[in-house]
Amino acid sequence: MSKNRKAQRDQSGAKTGKGPSFPMAPVIALVVGIGLVLTFSGAFKNTSQPARGALPPPPAAVVSPSTNTAAPAMSGGGTLADSIPSELEATDSERATALLNRGTEFYQLGNYLGAATNYAAAVALSPEDETTHFNLASSLVRLGRSAEAKAEYLEALKRFPDYPEAHNNLGNLLAGEDKLAEAAEHISIAIKLTPDSASAQNNMGIVLMRQGKIKEAVQRFTEAVRLMPGYLEAHCNLGNAFIGQGRLAEATAEFEAALKVKADFEPARRGLARVAQARQPGPLVPNSPVPLP
Repeated sequence: MSKNRKAQRDQSGAKTGKGPSFPMAPVIALVVGIGLVLTFSGAFKNTSQPARGALPPPPAAVVSPSTNTAAPAMSGGGTLADSIPSELEATDSERATALLNRGTEFYQLGNYLGAATNYAAAVALSPEDETTHFNLASSLVRLGRSAEAKAEYLEALKRFPDYPEAHNNLGNLLAGEDKLAEAAEHISIAIKLTPDSASAQNNMGIVLMRQGKIKEAVQRFTEAVRLMPGYLEAHCNLGNAFIGQGRLAEATAEFEAALKVKADFEPARRGLARVAQARQPGPLVPNSPVPLP
């Protein structure tokens, strides 16, 4: 296990090489039919949903990761050289740590290309550190480069097989490709390693829903909400699963619970509209995707 792995992690599991770590935030993936929300771990700040491992998101219409590769400008007009020690001043390990931290700063600013560039440089200097591979994968996900992200998650797992966040995120990517058996395998490992991860419970529920196992999915979504009562996506996913079972009153309660946390949460509003529609004769119209902010 690398030195960075022993660094203090925040509640959601994301780390920088040195100093305080940063929470992870969810990324949503598109699903058809009953709306569902997937989550991905990442190295960017989101203080609204605390959780060990990957942050748990609430269920509702599904959203796909952004494929916009445009990189926001650096804040303050700084350059990489301003914060990375020169070769004469630091060891490769120290430079890798600085690059890792710098990448996380970019990630927090929404500059995922800048983050990926710095994380890749850190990987080159410290290829045996699973944290750098994990963080690079997380930024590549946000750039829509799924194949490269999967490769980096696998590299992280090669170095640290019991890395729950990497298993969970890799499972999400596989689920997005409809490789449900493989996705379930990785997410199951994440749950075994961190049974208190609301994100992993939610994501397993999504896989089960796609497999047509609504009863089992309801159990997973219910557990996600129990572990994280303010988990918007999980409330919506549970509500949508209840709709699938014809349990409209319970579905309504879940969507309303999400709206109490965030009054303008569109997936929950759409869920209530679907409940109203389900009370009327005729076929139920599937949810439409929810765009990322």
